[in-house]
Amino acid sequence: MLLEGYAQNGRFPADEGYDSEGEPGVGVSKGAGFIETEVQLTHWYEILQIFSVLGAVGAVGVALRKSYTLLATVMAIGNH
Repeated sequence: MLLEGYAQNGRFPADEGYDSEGEPGVGVSKGAGFIETEVQLTHWYEILQIFSVLGAVGAVGVALRKSYTLLATVMAIGNH
C-alpha cells in the first residue's frame, strides 16, 4: 500500500490525521497531509560513507578470489 501510493503519485501517502478528540479521520483533521523536506549532507565526506560499504564488499570479493586462486594453485602443485 505504501509503495503503491508512491508509485502512483511520486510521494508517499498522506497521513489521515486526527480530530481534536483523537478519532482518526473524523471532522477537522490535525496533522493530515504530506510532509515535504530536503535531505542535506552535514559534512562533505558523508558521501564517502555511502560508498564505503560498496568498497568493503568489493575488497572482500577480491580477497576471496585471490584466496581461491592461491588455493587452487597450491592444490595443483601438490598433485604433481
